Amino acid sequence: MKKVILIFISATLLWGCKKESNISKIPELKFKEYKIFGGDSLQVTVSFTDGDGDVGLNDEDTNGSFSPSSFAFNNLFLYYQVMSDDSSFNYFQYNIDGGVDSLKWRYRFKSITPAGQKKVLEGDITATLLAPYKWPTHTNYRYQIFLLDRALNKSNVVTSGLIK
Repeated sequence: MKKVILIFISATLLWGCKKESNISKIPELKFKEYKIFGGDSLQVTVSFTDGDGDVGLNDEDTNGSFSPSSFAFNNLFLYYQVMSDDSSFNYFQYNIDGGVDSLKWRYRFKSITPAGQKKVLEGDITATLLAPYKWPTHTNYRYQIFLLDRALNKSNVVTSGLIK
């Protein structure tokens, strides 16, 4: 009986220490879909995978790299691109108050790190862009999308595909 219990405990320990998978700690995104709601908003959804689960920010993450004046204060980024006559895409820039700006959306979403030892995360993130989510005279555009995790790893950059 002692041998059966010892084998069971050993097997449980080996199974518990086994790596679940070889998923990267750098977040990986895949574009999923976009939805236009009349002319007042656009939703963009991406799927993500993160091997160590450090996606999202806690309310207290407001110092150092996550201070309000820092790039990493936000963790989801959507950059507007317009299609040129030659079908290439470029970041759209416009003049405002004597300077140049571009259409960039930055979001800060809360930590979704699971409790426990297995921290692999997979899921969807949906961002809602309120009007004006596009330049009024543009008919063909897209968004480049990426995220930062708490270790400041930048995900791959995905595009929304052509939005008409």
